[in-house]
Amino acid sequence: SCLFTSLMVNSVALYQIAKLGIIPFTCVVESVWFGRVFTGPMRAAIAVTLLGVSLVTVAELKLQSTIFGVVVAIASIVSSSMQQILCGWLQRKNNIASGKLLGKVAPVQGISMLALSPLLDALLVGGTVIEYEPNVPSMCFL
Repeated sequence: SCLFTSLMVNSVALYQIAKLGIIPFTCVVESVWFGRVFTGPMRAAIAVTLLGVSLVTVAELKLQSTIFGVVVAIASIVSSSMQQILCGWLQRKNNIASGKLLGKVAPVQGISMLALSPLLDALLVGGTVIEYEPNVPSMCFL
């Protein structure tokens, strides 16, 4: 997922900011595309979240963020939000539960991960999982 890529290239703080940015972005897209109306308390909660995110973002961007990292964080917000919107839309359209939808899309997602992961690993970390040298601490976590 793009969120994990954001965590790889950014600080934990910017990663957390990106995670918080998903909610307001999703609300804006649902309002524009689907005409969804949010209640006053929901809008207030989103406004408080946006205010907090914007204050922390300014401080974080001044400290240690790169342009590439910010672009990846924005891409993670957009892609995660759009995935949530698509899943919700597919559930409503096909009248199915989330578990059933997951069962239908998991094989396609798995195949795409198998195809793209080696390429993305090589681009982002300069190697592949096959080249990883196992050690005792890492094996304990498996």
